[in-house]
Amino acid sequence: MQNLIWCEGDWREKISWQNDLGLQRADGVIEVLAARGAVLFHWYDHWSRLMAGCDGYIPREKLPSGQEIKAKAECLLKKDGNDRSVVRILVTPGDSDDMKTPSGSPKLSLDVRPLTESESKPLRLMTVVERRKVPNLKLACDYGTVNRNIQRIQGMGYDSFLYYDHIDGILEGPYENVFFITTDDWLITPYTHNRALAGVTRKIVLDLAQRSELFKRVSEYEIGIDLLKLCREAFFTSTTRGITPIKQIIYRAFEVGPDTLTSKLQKLFWKYSDNYFRERGA
Repeated sequence: MQNLIWCEGDWREKISWQNDLGLQRADGVIEVLAARGAVLFHWYDHWSRLMAGCDGYIPREKLPSGQEIKAKAECLLKKDGNDRSVVRILVTPGDSDDMKTPSGSPKLSLDVRPLTESESKPLRLMTVVERRKVPNLKLACDYGTVNRNIQRIQGMGYDSFLYYDHIDGILEGPYENVFFITTDDWLITPYTHNRALAGVTRKIVLDLAQRSELFKRVSEYEIGIDLLKLCREAFFTSTTRGITPIKQIIYRAFEVGPDTLTSKLQKLFWKYSDNYFRERGA
């Protein structure tokens, strides 16, 4: 693992986090992206979202530029020498004397570590009547209840969960966007505006699906529990896993396997990802 921290206008390998609001209050903005060799996957999209999270909250002028962070990340990736890596960025308001109000400059932590290949086995999900407070951004505090929910859900025999709202319906997974394929080959995903995170992988998959001839229609949709009976496939999208099939939500079972549209779309995403890195020298 390689790590650098921007603090007080300089890059450092070690600093004290004792008085940092990120540690004391889970106060910060996070971003996670994948890399192959020293090539970052869709850097600009991730950087733009990180900065959107900082706007009006953490002074952007006190942070290094996007190009500087990108260059530092590439150096860490080369130094780490892994074929596949995950890059994590955390921006906090910095230290605080009263553990409430920032008293100094913001901090930015840049963390690079190997991306371990995990089996994308089909998942069994339960719904949780809850939603993230600021769903269109990746604020650190928004993810504070994820592990608690997952432990409770796994105790019920499920793998993970979906955020669900009685008004807006199914929203997203704890770290993922969710898609459904209806019985008449319509690909749908929940609306994201002020409801769920508009993930980078989500956007790529939507574009790939629209350009393919796999689906009769591709669109955002309000997805209630009752609509699940009209769907035959479902899957998650995320930065580190791409497309992960879902085999069950509550008591509703979904088709999985190599002959599904999910599997065909997954292959299109793998091809797109391979081409993206290859064209950039990875």
